[in-house]
Amino acid sequence: HIPIPYSGLIYPDGHTDHKGAWPTDLYYVSDASDWTDNSVNHTNSSRPANSNSVGDGKFDNSEMRGETFCPISRIDFYNLPQVASNETTTLKNYLDKASSYKHGGFTTVDKGLIDDNLSAFSEGFSFNGHMNFSSLFGDNVSKSSLLSTLESETYKWSYACGYGSDSSLSGTGSVTTLKNSDYQGIFSMVFGSYFGDWNTEDNFMRSLLADGKMLTTCWAGRPNWFFHHMGLNNPIGTSSKMSVENSSNSWYLNTTPYDIDGYYSTGVHMQLLGDMSLRQNYKKAIGTFNTSYNTNTSSVDLSWTPPVGELVTEYKIYKSSDSLDNYTLLTTLLSTDSTFSDSLIASTGNYYYISYVTLDTTKSGSYYNRSTGT
Repeated sequence: HIPIPYSGLIYPDGHTDHKGAWPTDLYYVSDASDWTDNSVNHTNSSRPANSNSVGDGKFDNSEMRGETFCPISRIDFYNLPQVASNETTTLKNYLDKASSYKHGGFTTVDKGLIDDNLSAFSEGFSFNGHMNFSSLFGDNVSKSSLLSTLESETYKWSYACGYGSDSSLSGTGSVTTLKNSDYQGIFSMVFGSYFGDWNTEDNFMRSLLADGKMLTTCWAGRPNWFFHHMGLNNPIGTSSKMSVENSSNSWYLNTTPYDIDGYYSTGVHMQLLGDMSLRQNYKKAIGTFNTSYNTNTSSVDLSWTPPVGELVTEYKIYKSSDSLDNYTLLTTLLSTDSTFSDSLIASTGNYYYISYVTLDTTKSGSYYNRSTGT
C-alpha cells in the first residue's frame, strides 16, 4: 500500500468543512525540493485527516509547480469494506478485467454517456463530457441515468455529476448501489462534493473501479480534464499529465477570453485512478498461431490465421529464447503473408509472438494501431 502524500489548504468542492490538505500522488512525479512543510497551519475538527500543520509531514503546496516528470495513477482498493472486503482479490480482479479489455475481451459502444445532475450551476461541469466525447465520438453522446444505462450497455466513456458525499453521488448512486449493479463502461469522469478527496472509507470514486467493468475515473469539474489525445490512441496517462499541467497561465488549452481550464487548475488534488497505460482502442490478438519443426529444412515454420474484419497493413513477429523476456523483432511481413520460416534455433528453444498493424481512423484523424500479441 504505497503511502499517500497530503498537501495544500484547499476545498475545491466548495465546502469549508472540507478545507485543508487533500491526498496527492503528484508529489511522486515532481521535484521533492518544490514541496515544503513550513507555512500552513490549519486544524479541521470536522475532518481531522484534512488538518495541516507545520512539520506534520503534510505539505503546504496547493498547486503544482512546473511540469511533472511523467504521468501517475493509482489503483487502490484499501479500506473499501462495502465493495472490496478483500483488497488483494479485488486488485487481482481489476488487473484481470484490464487485461481482458486490452485483449478485446469487452464489446463496447463507441459513445459517451452524460448524467448531469448539476445543470443549474453556471460552471457547466458536464462540459467535461460534451467537450471530450465530441472529439472522440462526434455526435455519439447520450444523456441518461448513468448506472441504469450502464447495466445494459457498455459505453466506452461516461461523465456524471451531482451532489455528493464520501460514498455517494446524488442522482447516480452510492457504494451500495454500485455493489448491487452489474454496471459496465470503461473510462469515466465523476464530480461531486467530498469524494474527490479519494482516500476515505468506502470512497465513491475508488469504489467505481472495484466492481463492474469500469477501469479509470477522475474528479473532473474543478478543474476540467482533457482526453482528446486518446482520439489518436495515446494512453490515458498522456491526457492525465497534460490536464494536470494545464492552467490559465499556459499556452496549452487556454486562449483569451475562453479560459477553459476551470477552477483549481494545476491543483494538487488532481488524480487519475486506474491503469494509466490504457488506450481508447485495442485490436484483438490473432487467435491461431502455430509452429512446427521442418526436418527437411531444419527450420521452424510459423503459420497463422488472419484476423477477421481487420484491414491489416503488416504483421510483426518477435522472438526470444526466454518465454517471458527479451523479445526482439524478428521480421515484418506483408498483409498478404500467413507463413514464415526461421532457420535459427536457440539451444533453449525458440519462443515467438505475433501482432498485426492496422490504420485506424477516428474523429481526430488516423493512426497506426498495433494489436496485442499472441
